[in-house]
Amino acid sequence: MAIVQRFGGALNLNVHVHALVLDGVFAQDPAGARTFHPAPRLTALDVAEVLATVEPRITRLLERRGLGDRDDSAGEADAWADEAPALAGLAAMPGRSAPACA
Repeated sequence: MAIVQRFGGALNLNVHVHALVLDGVFAQDPAGARTFHPAPRLTALDVAEVLATVEPRITRLLERRGLGDRDDSAGEADAWADEAPALAGLAAMPGRSAPACA
């Protein structure tokens, strides 16, 4: 189930999605009983495989749009590094830093 929300709490434009997702599947046996089967936890290898597929595609897309490997942020500190290191790690891209937060 997913719902698109178009506005934030201050009635500002803030399009985003709220989603309820299961981390597994329900299966029905021949007798009609349903059982939930949780998905296995992701491993570091699972994440690395996805990253190895997605990162080159994103890099090619940025290059096609003229936003390739520019180093406009050289010398800028990563504003999220201390406050939210996991978020900073996800947001960081080669040659870029996370956007400054207010």
